[in-house]
Order: sequence, then C-alpha cells, then structure tokens
Amino acid sequence: MEKAMTEAIDNAVKSVTTDTPEISVTAEHLDGDWLRIEIADNGPGMPEAEARVLETGEETALNHGKGLGVWKIRMLTKQVGGKISVQKETDGTTLHLKLPEGSTHQMATAA
Repeated sequence: MEKAMTEAIDNAVKSVTTDTPEISVTAEHLDGDWLRIEIADNGPGMPEAEARVLETGEETALNHGKGLGVWKIRMLTKQVGGKISVQKETDGTTLHLKLPEGSTHQMATAA
C-alpha cells in the first residue's frame, strides 16, 4: 500500500497550484472488513482522462492518461480486490480507495 499511497499523494501534491495548497488523507474502517482511504486536494481537478483510467482502466488513442502513476495506483488496488472512484469538484479532487481489510500489507509487498 505504501507505494500506491505515495504515488497518489505525490500526484495530489503536484496538481495543486494555489498559494495555499491543501492535501488530506483520511482512513476509515467500514462494515464488512473493508477500509476506505480518501486522498483529497484543492487543485484544479483531475483531468477526465486520468479519472477514467483510475476508475475503468480503459484508454484510447485520443483519450488517455499522461503517465504511469495512475496505472500503478489502479493496478495495485485492483490486485488486492479493491475499488477506486474519483470525485471531481471545482475546488479539487478526492480519490476514494475501498480496500479489503488486511490488503494494505499485500499492496506494499506486491509493488
């Protein structure tokens, strides 16, 4: 999980261009042995192509992500049975990861 989380936080930090950058990371235990991790920033919002890659894993020649970072986050999350969603707002983006409990160790060793 460490590598996926580092990549997600690094992406959030790089996206914020305001004079007062804000990045938050929260974790919550959910019913049914799941963990929700949210990484939020107050940047200009994740480009639609990047959000689509994270959520669906699909790209086309005309609509694709800019780098390997989003693929890394998606691959590691999906590898442990997790889910990803992206919430875009006018004042930032929140990345939602839903992971099976105990998978954070699996993600760190898989990378």
